[in-house]
Amino acid sequence: AKDMVPQDVSNVIWVCATCTLDDQLLQTLLPTLAERVFELLFLRPDDFNGQDIANIIWSCAELQARGATVSPLLDILPVLSEVAEKRADTMTAQNIANVLWAASLLKDDVDVAAGLIPELARVTFKRSPIWKAKDVEMNLPMIAVALARLEDRQQQPLLKAIAKRLQGTLGLQNDWRLCALMLSFTEVFKEVEVGDFRERLRAEVERRGLSEELVLRSQLGPREWQTR
Repeated sequence: AKDMVPQDVSNVIWVCATCTLDDQLLQTLLPTLAERVFELLFLRPDDFNGQDIANIIWSCAELQARGATVSPLLDILPVLSEVAEKRADTMTAQNIANVLWAASLLKDDVDVAAGLIPELARVTFKRSPIWKAKDVEMNLPMIAVALARLEDRQQQPLLKAIAKRLQGTLGLQNDWRLCALMLSFTEVFKEVEVGDFRERLRAEVERRGLSEELVLRSQLGPREWQTR
């Protein structure tokens, strides 16, 4: 691990989160990987790009959701989140969505940098109008429901922009993303002025026969929602 650069260590942590590894192996790997991340954060913080940071933060949340012992990784997240705030402009739409989702899952366990969520919101607000259609369709619903889970009511301009950008895409959204948008805009952010977006959401949810229970369950995330 001592020769790993940020991309190497982030990729290995991502593999740990996405593959079924033995718990004993994880308990051996994660402390060593966390130690290397910690070293790199102090020695070469500028070498971390948006993908590296997003991989590590998302993987930590994913591993914890699976019941893995991730305390070594949790310990480095406050420092990593400070670097993430500075590197937000290097993040793709998917990177931002993954970091915000992970932050919403870890909100009771980790104190992320105070400026991280506002900075990611700023970058999303600035860039989402020029994101490709697929990035908009796949990631803005995740960003909205992450903000809902975080109960972040300071991002009204971004929420209005999300509603405007997704106005014509509701028929293209899969069921989980549609439910996540419904939860975000009709259950949590009721006060945000979004024109007839809520009515369009309700109409599409009703057309598909998606229940209120499914809408509420969307906050668990797409994988858990699909195991209903």
